[in-house]
Amino acid sequence: MDWFPWLLIGHFLGDFVFQNNWMALNKKEQTYPCFIHCTIYSCIVTLFLMQELNFSLFLFLFIFLSHYILDGTHLVDKWMKFYDIRSWDSSLPRAEDRYGKKTYIIWTEHPIAKDVVITSFGSILYVVIDNILHITMMTLGIKYLFS
Repeated sequence: MDWFPWLLIGHFLGDFVFQNNWMALNKKEQTYPCFIHCTIYSCIVTLFLMQELNFSLFLFLFIFLSHYILDGTHLVDKWMKFYDIRSWDSSLPRAEDRYGKKTYIIWTEHPIAKDVVITSFGSILYVVIDNILHITMMTLGIKYLFS
């Protein structure tokens, strides 16, 4: 079997099964949750890739860094903003703190049906775009650096 199916299995396990809410909700804003998530993720993906590829520290570091670049930054958010795609988080009404930073969600406003559809679609699209970018980045790197 080729290494690509192992990459997919490892990716989906590492990014969905072994990522808890604390990691998912804090990895964009805090280094520690992102580091923990990317370490666990990289261990899982590397273990699965070892079915077809030889282990190397460089492979592990490549997986870690490629994942950290997307999960530790707002790259996917910027991609969606560039294409004017709203996710659930960017379209819900939020209160501002005293520094002008948007903080908690205000649940008193009632969105219209169009906004619900747009944000639901945007949320699904966010997950799809995030996964496509992760898998594409790793596939190209593994193909040209390790195969």
